[in-house]
Amino acid sequence: YKAAMGVQSPVRQTQLQAAQRLWVQFRDANCGFYNDPDGGTLARLGANGDVMISTAQRGKELVSYMHQQ
Repeated sequence: YKAAMGVQSPVRQTQLQAAQRLWVQFRDANCGFYNDPDGGTLARLGANGDVMISTAQRGKELVSYMHQQ
């Protein structure tokens, strides 16, 4: 995220910051949904796995932003 921010114009930095904040909220809500309180320990593992997968995908997106100038 910091590297992607570093190559953006000030206007794009503001946009990326807003998008990242919303993405974190979405990730937390979406992955939290997988953590079904009635799902036992497997639900918790599913939620943790979703956090890892979502974060890796977002990392790839951020890397691609570094090449879009």
